Amino acid sequence: MLNKDLSTKLAKGLLVAGCVVTLAACGGGFGQDYDSPFEEPTPTPEPTPGPEPTPVPAPVDNNILPNSEFEDGSGDDFTGWSKLNSADTITAVTSDTCAGRGMQAVSAGGDPWSVQVSSPEFDTTIGADYTATMWIKSSVADATMRFSTSALNGAQYGGDNVIGTSWQQVVWNFQPNSDAMQLVLDLGASATTYLIDDVKIVPGLEPDPSSCPHTDGGSAGPTNLLSNGGFESGDGDAFTDWTVENGASGVSATAAEVHGGSRALQAVAAGGNEWDVQVTSARADTVVGTTYVASMWVKAAAAGGQVRFSTKTDIDVAQYQGLQTVGTDWTEISFEFAADDVKTSMVLDLGAVAATYYIDDVSLTEKPAE
Repeated sequence: MLNKDLSTKLAKGLLVAGCVVTLAACGGGFGQDYDSPFEEPTPTPEPTPGPEPTPVPAPVDNNILPNSEFEDGSGDDFTGWSKLNSADTITAVTSDTCAGRGMQAVSAGGDPWSVQVSSPEFDTTIGADYTATMWIKSSVADATMRFSTSALNGAQYGGDNVIGTSWQQVVWNFQPNSDAMQLVLDLGASATTYLIDDVKIVPGLEPDPSSCPHTDGGSAGPTNLLSNGGFESGDGDAFTDWTVENGASGVSATAAEVHGGSRALQAVAAGGNEWDVQVTSARADTVVGTTYVASMWVKAAAAGGQVRFSTKTDIDVAQYQGLQTVGTDWTEISFEFAADDVKTSMVLDLGAVAATYYIDDVSLTEKPAE
């Protein structure tokens, strides 16, 4: 009788011989339980990885600063923003902005912080890169301003930015030293009037891509068609691009009562006809049949004043607004009309009631499509 080892060897030999004759006899278990008479197949080589595709940069318009376009707020306040110094010279404007509502700041010149505005608080990562931007213009060339921060771990200061008389975007790259901070606009160094809009902060080193006026999908604010609507330009009691038609002795410049900027128009009326005291703008280009909106900010020294808008054209067919009652607080008065000529002047009719009026920020804009 064969011993156990010999029986096992004999069985293996018969099985291998059978595999040589017919591969089917090997089955799936041949390579598992027994030594295979065949070479293992060469594995298919893994493909060599190619270069990583260049990542598409993420959009930069990821602003983290609340109310960065100054649209929220009432009167001359801006929700979340704080007027740290010279608060009475920092006001809201709705003409000559990037879109909608902007900020105006008047500086007499001095220390950078003598006119100063602070943003709402925003969260940051200490040591990470951030970029602050804003759109700004000055009433004089070569004015200077800077960014700074207010934070628990101390202020940081940007360099001086030279500001001209056209809208420009200024940029500051910084690394926060606190995990929550505020952006500060230091506007006091130069004697000038600044217009400011679209103050933004984005992570990284690339500035916010916005333009001024806005061109993203037609969101641009209406353009003021009147030159010198804020009465800032002119000498003495004269106003560039404005003509005093009647009551010249009662019309003067004032710096004591302004809605924005450093200069406004003051008119003293004795009472009588609306046109007894009358101030007219330069001609503006208008399209016949198009609807326009004229507006002005006005207040009186005492309650009960009355003023109105009218139009003046080359065809000598005027349009008249009804008399508007004026109180002792700054009030915006608006007049909507369809143009009947290709050139239109806006007329301020101030003579109806005996009063002293203060007028500022006069604008003429095309009515937006509804």
